[in-house]
Amino acid sequence: MNITIISSSTRPESITYRIALHIHHKMMNMQDINPTLLDLRKLDIPMYTYSYQDHPSPSHGLQIFHDTIYSCDAFIVVTPEYNGGYNAALKNAIDHLGKDAYQRKAMGIVTGSTGALAAARVSQQLQLLACGIFAIPCPQMLLVPQMDKKFDTEGNLTDPNFEKSINTFFDNYLWLAQALYQKSVKI
Repeated sequence: MNITIISSSTRPESITYRIALHIHHKMMNMQDINPTLLDLRKLDIPMYTYSYQDHPSPSHGLQIFHDTIYSCDAFIVVTPEYNGGYNAALKNAIDHLGKDAYQRKAMGIVTGSTGALAAARVSQQLQLLACGIFAIPCPQMLLVPQMDKKFDTEGNLTDPNFEKSINTFFDNYLWLAQALYQKSVKI
């Protein structure tokens, strides 16, 4: 099963990228899972003016985003909280593609903040976004409080007490992703 992990922060020293990197590393060691990490910092997706299918000359980064999302079976969004919401780069990237790119795919939601609330408001907004793009949001989300103290720059977990939360997220998300993947045969 192909799972795409979208690291949505565009900050040069992104802390949420550390979380995405950890998820990617963990999935690399899972049987029958082929993870791909998309770092929006590196894709340079232009501001939305045309949807991908109507764009006269899509950028290379937009082409990569399109091809990766369309070819995945499920995806995980990793995002920080910006002023109570998810960042514009994520919304911009998602809006370039039609709903058929996300339809019936399991969407994992991972949010983080340097504060104690772990971007809880963002996770709720992403559940609504998932429904809007016809994805199936996993009810079990991974909320990462004080994310700057949980992962090092290489994506290694530095707070062993947080391992249980990560495993609970994986157990529930992978169950949903695999169930939808097995049901994806069209009638």
